[in-house]
Amino acid sequence: MATQVVMPKLSPTMEEGQIARWLKQEGDKVSMGEPLAEIDTDKATMEMQALSNGVLRKILIKEGESAPLGQMIAVIGEPDEDISALLKQKDASAQVQDAPQPDKTEKIEAAAEQRPAAETSKATAPSGNGAQRAAGDGQPSDRLVVSPIAARMAAEAGINLRSLTGSGPGGRIIKRDIEAAMSKGEEAAEQAPQRHLRAVEPSRHPAQFPPIEGASPYRDEPTSTMRQTIARRLVTSIGPV
Repeated sequence: MATQVVMPKLSPTMEEGQIARWLKQEGDKVSMGEPLAEIDTDKATMEMQALSNGVLRKILIKEGESAPLGQMIAVIGEPDEDISALLKQKDASAQVQDAPQPDKTEKIEAAAEQRPAAETSKATAPSGNGAQRAAGDGQPSDRLVVSPIAARMAAEAGINLRSLTGSGPGGRIIKRDIEAAMSKGEEAAEQAPQRHLRAVEPSRHPAQFPPIEGASPYRDEPTSTMRQTIARRLVTSIGPV
């Protein structure tokens, strides 16, 4: 019976592994406990042993590629065994991992902007002696009622909230009010006269820089899993505690 070869957990903090070298090739016989591949972890390069007997039918992760823990990286089975079902299972799991996650931002924004008017009036109404003074004076309150999303958008766009009139329940400033103000600002910027800049003529005598002594060509090398882990730990170590 064909069996899956998955990325094993070779260290306590390992999250993914990189195939450094396959010790067996497709079509080679494999015995249980025999070294199958060398894997770069976040700690060191370690050997992965085969957990079943048979023939290495298919290598799914090539040398130099990485895979998370538990992902199928190879298939071991009999020489004439049908392994198409396992390969389809691997393709299906890859599609699930690559599928985009549903964007919940729009749902959260809609829920925040469609709050009941009663909740808005309850949040903005003064209590106790403040309510009596407001009723006695008959003067409107200077407090702005803004949805959290609208406040964030206004802060990012540099819009003065007191210059806007809310269209939400109880005069609440919501997302569409900020979008309308932003669109008006863009139209005003497009209608503004464009300044004509004088073209700068290139110099007839470009600057000459002396050659750098000891300079040598370089090339980019792929980063191992261990080096990637060191980089992540370094960034974490200098962050706030």
